[in-house]
Amino acid sequence: MSNRVVLVTGAARGLGAIIARRFHAAGYNVALGDVSFDAV
Repeated sequence: MSNRVVLVTGAARGLGAIIARRFHAAGYNVALGDVSFDAV
């Protein structure tokens, strides 16, 4: 499977933001979610 997608919840800050950045740097398509919509 060549299309890799990951969903990261809590992605606005902290550990969620770090995880999202790492997946993106590794070539994944990243979907972000957080209760703070504007911060994402």
